[in-house]
Amino acid sequence: MWYRIIFIGGIAALAVSLLLLKRSVSFVSRSEQAVGFVTKFDTITGGDAGTTYVPVFSLRTNDGRSMVYQHHSSSAPPAWDIGEKATFLYDPEDPSSIRMYNYFGVLSWSIVLLTLAILLITYSGGYFLLRRHWR
Repeated sequence: MWYRIIFIGGIAALAVSLLLLKRSVSFVSRSEQAVGFVTKFDTITGGDAGTTYVPVFSLRTNDGRSMVYQHHSSSAPPAWDIGEKATFLYDPEDPSSIRMYNYFGVLSWSIVLLTLAILLITYSGGYFLLRRHWR
């Protein structure tokens, strides 16, 4: 019985992954590019790592609006340098939809869920295929 639950969970993760992939592709097709530069670091103090640094990017959209993007991860020492540039995507209709234009920035959760789905489906599918030999 447990293998059926795992299989259904894998199929559900696959479906959600494909939905998120579709949304990401749609976002990329309607988005515009902007170049941002690291202007400062926010610090996070505490935990096992001590003080870590989060890069904050400033960018200007194609229509001249200024935007700020705070990276989703921190590191010690800083992984970025002040003035370092990166490319971003944003939806002109929704300026708050900024994403860093890299593989994980665009496809993040669809990659994670697809990996989980493959593991779950393979694990439970293997049980379905081999259960005759175990009896």
